[in-house]
Amino acid sequence: MNHTQRVAHVARQRRSLTKTLVRESVERYFEALADEIATGEWVDLPYTGKIQVMREEGKAM
Repeated sequence: MNHTQRVAHVARQRRSLTKTLVRESVERYFEALADEIATGEWVDLPYTGKIQVMREEGKAM
């Protein structure tokens, strides 16, 4: 299921939600998630697990 199909699916499940509202909500969630991940702290994703992004210095050649 791609992003557009997923948005339509959620909108169909909740008749009070429009596709636009669902799309905006999902996009804002992912923007906030990306900002949180960028801090380098552990981020808990419900039903998925925890993730952390680490940056290591590269070796100069």
